[in-house]
Amino acid sequence: MAAKAVKKETAKDAPTQAAPKQDKPKKAAVATAPERRAHHATLSETKCPDCAVGLLKQFASESLRNQKELDPGNQRFHLQDDEELELARTNPLTLQLVGLRRERSLSNRFDDLLVVLYDPALLKEGEKTVLEAEGLRAENLKDAQAYVDAVLAETEWPVPKHWPHPGVDVSCPQCKHWRVAVLPITTEPGYDKDKPALKDDKGNTLPDFDNSTLLPNDVGAIAPGIYTGYYRVGLHKGASNPPTSYAALQFAAPSIPARRRFPVSDFLNAAQAAHDKGTDEGIRAELIRKEPEVQTEARERIEEELGKKLPKKTGKQKAALALAVAKKLKAWTVEHYEAPVAEQRKKQAWETLDAWVNGSEALKVKRKIDASERLIRLEDASGAETQNFEAEDNQVSRLEVVEDDEAPMKVGLQLVFQAPPPPPAMPPASTLVPTPPVLTNAPGLPAEPAPPPPPRTLRLTEREVLVVFGTAGATNIHYSVDGENGSWRRGREVNDFSEGCQVFRSPDDFRDFMRMAMLSKRAHCPSRKASCCEKLTVQDVETAIGPKMTEFIGKCPSVFARPASDAIIVAFTPPPPPPPPPLTETPPPEPGAAASPAAPDPKAVVPQPAPDPLFVVAVEKLLDESRSYKDFDKEVRATFLKVFLNKKYETPENFALLKSYTRKKVLAALLPEEDVQKAVEGPPPVPKEARAFEKTLEKTFKMAIETGLENLRTKLTETKDAWAKAQHTLQINGRHARYLKDGLEPCDFGACGFRFDYMLAETTRANMEAFVSKLGGRDWNALFPEDAPLPPPPSPKPKKQAPSKSAGKKDKPPPPSAGAPK
Repeated sequence: MAAKAVKKETAKDAPTQAAPKQDKPKKAAVATAPERRAHHATLSETKCPDCAVGLLKQFASESLRNQKELDPGNQRFHLQDDEELELARTNPLTLQLVGLRRERSLSNRFDDLLVVLYDPALLKEGEKTVLEAEGLRAENLKDAQAYVDAVLAETEWPVPKHWPHPGVDVSCPQCKHWRVAVLPITTEPGYDKDKPALKDDKGNTLPDFDNSTLLPNDVGAIAPGIYTGYYRVGLHKGASNPPTSYAALQFAAPSIPARRRFPVSDFLNAAQAAHDKGTDEGIRAELIRKEPEVQTEARERIEEELGKKLPKKTGKQKAALALAVAKKLKAWTVEHYEAPVAEQRKKQAWETLDAWVNGSEALKVKRKIDASERLIRLEDASGAETQNFEAEDNQVSRLEVVEDDEAPMKVGLQLVFQAPPPPPAMPPASTLVPTPPVLTNAPGLPAEPAPPPPPRTLRLTEREVLVVFGTAGATNIHYSVDGENGSWRRGREVNDFSEGCQVFRSPDDFRDFMRMAMLSKRAHCPSRKASCCEKLTVQDVETAIGPKMTEFIGKCPSVFARPASDAIIVAFTPPPPPPPPPLTETPPPEPGAAASPAAPDPKAVVPQPAPDPLFVVAVEKLLDESRSYKDFDKEVRATFLKVFLNKKYETPENFALLKSYTRKKVLAALLPEEDVQKAVEGPPPVPKEARAFEKTLEKTFKMAIETGLENLRTKLTETKDAWAKAQHTLQINGRHARYLKDGLEPCDFGACGFRFDYMLAETTRANMEAFVSKLGGRDWNALFPEDAPLPPPPSPKPKKQAPSKSAGKKDKPPPPSAGAPK
């Protein structure tokens, strides 16, 4: 980033004669700038409140100094108490990327800013835009100029305003000359749109913008810091969803410091689901199975008790007694096992909650909050802090599962705080004032020390959120939607567009940003060579994402359900019958010539005679009546799902074809069987032989159905392989066309070593507004439509007054009098 941490200087500390001595480089070994240095400390004064860049440095410095206190384990990313941020000017077109997050904002909105600063390159005067940047290698300048020309020649996507220098000019005697662009983004994860909204005591749904219990429990938001060399030009979704991947700034580090938020409701809801799993009857049956002797003793006792009261001489009396015993035994069982059933449900909830807290190999659940993550605060649903675990004597020791009689599932969560430090050591005995001895219950024995007080605890509720410090990965910089329409809609939510990435609201803004990044990379990559600017080929794309594309298609995602269904229909539709052979005229034999029979062709395939239609109908009837055929539809569907793993790939049309194909294969396997031929003729007359024959026949049907299903599986596999191969080729070609439009090069798929730096700072909305206002250019309400005042409601239209009866009759002739002619 070529940003520096410079030490603050006061008048008392200022040197009188000697020039200040510059400290050695620190904080980062890799820098985007060609001079290979970044984030080093000097003694020069850097505060400048007179321009937008000065305000940005001031707000970012405050944030990065405060972050040092919140995250002492990552000091290398923050500023010390005596340091200020300095954005060092390097070569032209070197991008400084600064994210501004609204302090303590948890709204599900695009309410943050990405600030892009750079020194614009000189342009030669003339009809054509020509870069003139001193200090650039000839290879870099040539490729950068070619990219400028390519963007200017673009017809489908609009050229950025003021290209190749988008943004607003900022000139200041102290901060120098910059070009600055501001772009609305979000720097935090959106809400999980599939989660049920939290409701208040009256059943009203809480706002989706300020309910942090709707946050996903496994994603993190990047913590403020200076991150050198953490991003590069690459792909977003290249591994997770290759068919929709596109050029973005890809995360290029193992991990990054992050804050995670864990809604307590997720823990409790998982435990409640485990508590409610299964029926009481099923749980009782399992408990009875483990102790059958209890049930036997209860039955004997009830039989003895009722046997003394009820008669049992006749068959009806015995049946009535047995019915009464069963009824009373059932009532006793329900009452006896009421407490054990409740205890079993409590155990299920406890085990699940404990697995979320501590992990469980038996349940195959990993602990949600890793042991390396540190609890820093507790928030309510709106994001307001209710507990600061960084405060003195308020540090948390652990999160644990406890019994909770007030909860429906009888278990809950609580925090256990660290014990207070021991009291200071007693002074030496020589300095103590002698005190009279205190008598004890046992003369001659010293008094026992008082036990330490139990640790302080805090019970957690479903409306609270645990905030921890940890790490995150794969936090790319990308856009939210592909089309500009609707992206600026007022009240637009982030939702699952962000899982902790830095996400643009507008795809046009993102495209302009990526063009700046592509130009900067071409201008400054120190290892750039001729092969870097070669045109991207289909083989380059295949090498980059081909294996992931094959894996993705093989999982049968829902997005491909329609083309896959079409391929299945084509594969299983029976071919049309062949046309009849054309009639050929044979010349009449010559007079007197003997007709000689034609010799048969030894290579000709002799067609098998068609089976008797009546016999086929009889076999079909036997098949329909067999026990093995009752689950035929279910078995066909199960075979289909073993190959095509998504239920959405099945349609009524293709399932009818699959069933018809399999049935034909089953009949083909049944027709030559002797057992089937005998069954058509009729079963044996002897009952014993008939039963044995029926078992044999049923076995034959079962084997034929298995053969038909195996044939179905084989053809489905062939169909899927052919469809997946065709779909793979189609998707790779589509991504190749998209990557060319994005401006990607072969080296962008992992070989390029050029990196971008990123700085993230938190500040108040008032500070962000002051920065935007000082910068000029884009208006605050245009950047954030949600902050603009609501338009006044439309004035009500004047109601049309109904004409009065007198007015309606004003111009009408009077009615005729009685007796007048009509």
